[in-house]
Amino acid sequence: AVSSRLTEHIPVGFLSFCSRKNDLYGVHIVRGGTLQELQDRGAVVEVCSLGYDALTRSKDNASMYLSIIGRFSTFTWLVYVTGLDHIDDALLKWLAEYTKAHPWRFVYLENTQTSWNFAENRDRCVYDRAPPPVERNIRTEANLKNPEVSQLRPTHNQPYPRVGTHCAALEVTEDMLTSSKDWDTVSRFARSFFRNTAAADQNCQQESQGECDWSLSGADASLGDRSDYRKVMRGIFRLDEPCVVLLCSPPGAGKSHFANELAEMLKRKHRIGRAFIDGSDDRFVDMSLTEILNVELPDPTKRQFLIVDEFHMLKEHHKQDLFLWLEANSRRLHVLMIANRKDANDEKLLDELTRKGALVGIKPDRIRHFSTRLGNKLLREVMQKRKTDRAVQDKIRRWMHCSRCLFGGEAVSLWGIAGLVDRLKAVSAATADELVNLLLDKIPTVSETTAQEFVAAFLASFEERDADSGTSAVHNVAQKVKGPVSLMFQAALLTERNDFLGMDFPDFVSFGLERAYDAPPALRIAAWCCHMRHHAREDPDLLGSMDPPSYAFQSVLVDQCSFPLQLEEQGARKLLTEGLAFSWGGDYSRMKDIIDAVRHGHSVDWSDVHDRCWKCEPVQDSRLLVELLSVCTSPGKVLDALTKDNLCALLKKSGPDDSLHIAADVLRYQTHRASARLDRFLSPYRTAVWMVVCYDTAVALPADLLDRLGPQPGAAAPGGDPEEGGG
Repeated sequence: AVSSRLTEHIPVGFLSFCSRKNDLYGVHIVRGGTLQELQDRGAVVEVCSLGYDALTRSKDNASMYLSIIGRFSTFTWLVYVTGLDHIDDALLKWLAEYTKAHPWRFVYLENTQTSWNFAENRDRCVYDRAPPPVERNIRTEANLKNPEVSQLRPTHNQPYPRVGTHCAALEVTEDMLTSSKDWDTVSRFARSFFRNTAAADQNCQQESQGECDWSLSGADASLGDRSDYRKVMRGIFRLDEPCVVLLCSPPGAGKSHFANELAEMLKRKHRIGRAFIDGSDDRFVDMSLTEILNVELPDPTKRQFLIVDEFHMLKEHHKQDLFLWLEANSRRLHVLMIANRKDANDEKLLDELTRKGALVGIKPDRIRHFSTRLGNKLLREVMQKRKTDRAVQDKIRRWMHCSRCLFGGEAVSLWGIAGLVDRLKAVSAATADELVNLLLDKIPTVSETTAQEFVAAFLASFEERDADSGTSAVHNVAQKVKGPVSLMFQAALLTERNDFLGMDFPDFVSFGLERAYDAPPALRIAAWCCHMRHHAREDPDLLGSMDPPSYAFQSVLVDQCSFPLQLEEQGARKLLTEGLAFSWGGDYSRMKDIIDAVRHGHSVDWSDVHDRCWKCEPVQDSRLLVELLSVCTSPGKVLDALTKDNLCALLKKSGPDDSLHIAADVLRYQTHRASARLDRFLSPYRTAVWMVVCYDTAVALPADLLDRLGPQPGAAAPGGDPEEGGG
């Protein structure tokens, strides 16, 4: 509607400058020189330069937001922002929502890199004139050294010493592993490597001989409930009693639509009205969370259904304020918090509210959290409601399933159905390029090589397709496309029909493996393929159609969080004990910046952090360290980057909760355990043990303490001899 009104008054040659994403949002990411193009066409543009403020950090997000929107006036329709190389998600979301509320106003951001912003915020931006992400310029190792690349995405050599230790213990060479044609051999090695920490390296000979089980115990035990979460939640909200529920899934999985369905049900069944707050609301610029809640729920006696959307965008202190408010008000509320991602602190807040349930008037079993993902069942329902062409429904389901399995939930959304229909109705020579661009727009941090290999595997999977079996699809991909992404695509096809089985690759790395980043990305890929094969183990013919595991080690992969960046080169780096990894290039002295970078998936060179900052400037804020450990994919490396004196001081001087959190990670990753005897009273490992004894009320017996310590190097493994420990 907005677009049609605009076109009535705007010259045709100027329409592209006034396009809006989804006919709603007017934020444009543009390349340098766009300002001159606008002025050449006679546009009167207000320029807002934030380069100095961004460099000196003299303004926070709220101040920059007010500076930008303050440039608008009755006669100003476009504010052109320069100097922001990167933009925080909160500021980007505020600007998008501002342009949604003012459909005649636009914000242009010049040369702002948004590759690492959250997908739901990138989806609110127009990229017609955007500069290509720096990842598009990376094809070979030589490209990594180009100044325009190294300035934004610096790299370093990343050692993986545990792989060498494990190979020696199992008496296998790296070449034997990377060239193996036997899935069982690779599966046993990977499973014993990722099973635990140092204890596994000493006992891996015995562990590698047993049956290889990739079910990951509790890590994916709840996957079977994902397709039924709506039924369970309807049962919770149907009751008249108050409840608090956190629903978490990647964007575009139908959470907001389901919340509206629950609101209608509560209104119809219990006459309960709806109240709504947005965790990224620009009212947070000048209002507290409590003030916003009091505005939206002014009557303290009225029963209401409170929806907290974008819960993940709330700052940590806002989340704590929300739960304090819930303690006083939850007895009259049905509360649904919607998040695209969660961290350990969210579960901690829910656990604390559960413990206080009886005191705040809410039963503990009415405080729940659900994690879900976009699956075939919901996808089928939506396509049927939209009357999607049956000829492309199977193709859309396969694209959604396989891209989600490889790249995570942020790679797919219900919003993307229409774009896929347009591209898959009639497959032509241009279809492959269109699909590559579609994938790169959705996941800008992967390489063009990865996108091309994925699309080639997708198109190959439909050639000579057997309607009664997935075998033909796996076989066709294996025959026509070779490489690590093709191998992963084949593994994803194994669970296409039972898509609730198995974990997506990013989740598998983050939650399914112990110390995942102690291994190079190729070994993590091989481990994930073994995990998916385990879930399809009852169909040996299907498993036999797959390529051998050696293809996982075929390409050069640059390590980063989530999916590694694949280069065009092959075979140049087959060693597993060292590889390339991206480094975050920010200010190491700003702990909040490091936390934000890790939360957005940046890789951090923790050895460099130690050498350039933490060795000379000890970490002082234990609360920030706990937050970093909660969101980081490799907490053990964070702890190793701290000096021993600093780590001991943080353990001793922090409050009980923070001290216990740090101690738990020290014990879990056995930080400085090998030198505990030499360190004596300055040993972080021994200090962590003492903190557990002092503060952990659940430790009442020696057996409880041993359970906190976990598997110990030198402990007798089945059939093994005990060795002297280091503690």
